[in-house]
Amino acid sequence: MIRARTVFCLGLAQLINWGITYYLIGAFGELIVAERGWSREVVYGGYAAALLVMGLTSSLVGRLIDRHGGRRVMNVGATINAAGCFAIAASNDIVFYLGAWAVMGIGMRLTLYDAAFATLAR
Repeated sequence: MIRARTVFCLGLAQLINWGITYYLIGAFGELIVAERGWSREVVYGGYAAALLVMGLTSSLVGRLIDRHGGRRVMNVGATINAAGCFAIAASNDIVFYLGAWAVMGIGMRLTLYDAAFATLAR
């Protein structure tokens, strides 16, 4: 029963985290362009910045997962994702917007596949 609950909760966490991070730009990109008046390159460039941050932080996050376990890392990542979403929504400045996506990139790396698979393996 514990395994089934763990798998269910982990699957739900993945569904939520993928939805509010990775797919956020697909759902809201054009709305951000229209509301902020920024170019598509800037708006979608924020997402690209998040992907870059994900890649740059992979080794560090892997060490954190090894040291603290995926569950703890994912919980911290979920909090960072929430802060990143709030910052993206509140950004009125391009630099702040890009920084918010960088924060989101850290949260994405902490919550998506890597930490989930490590949690399942343990």
